[in-house]
Amino acid sequence: IWMNGGMIIERFHEFIVYILDNLDVNFPQCSFVFTIDNLNSHKNALILNEITNHGHHYVFHAPYWPVDGIIEYIFNTIQTRLKIFFNRLSTMDDLQNCINNIVGGFGSF
Repeated sequence: IWMNGGMIIERFHEFIVYILDNLDVNFPQCSFVFTIDNLNSHKNALILNEITNHGHHYVFHAPYWPVDGIIEYIFNTIQTRLKIFFNRLSTMDDLQNCINNIVGGFGSF
């Protein structure tokens, strides 16, 4: 978990290499398809080449639209509710507790 800064290409590359190395060890003769969103760091040639050089494939999600699926509903709800508590959040613990409360309130689907 990175506590400072957003997802940059170098961090995402490190993450993808970790996953690919794990797949190479645990599933040596298998090919996987990665579904990737349209974030610039995810669409970077370094990332895409890493995936294909390991013998896997990738496919991009359709552009974001909040009504497309349940995960979009969840992310939108978390974001909307976090905005309500924004001025009360001053530490990572505050943020984590707030997210836990929001997600805990979803119930089941």
